[in-house]
Amino acid sequence: MHTNGQFICWHVVGGVARAMPDTADVRDAIDNGTLRDAYSSIEGAIIRGGVLATAFSRKTEATYDAAHWLKTGEHVRVDSIAITKITAERAL
Repeated sequence: MHTNGQFICWHVVGGVARAMPDTADVRDAIDNGTLRDAYSSIEGAIIRGGVLATAFSRKTEATYDAAHWLKTGEHVRVDSIAITKITAERAL
């Protein structure tokens, strides 16, 4: 995962995922096995690391008057709707 242009890995301790910056020390600890339960995404920490959480993305989409569009071909915005997509859940 990238945050502000920096890669972040997730270290699971006691069921909690903690963000860790990508540094040479962290990479070395992962490579030599000193740092276990480290994941490259929060989804991996949830699915494989036992974190009790749900990861999701959310976006807002505009809605339009369909009847008006069918009559005129013109898009007239009416409202908006929030769409939530679950990206990871812990398997029970």
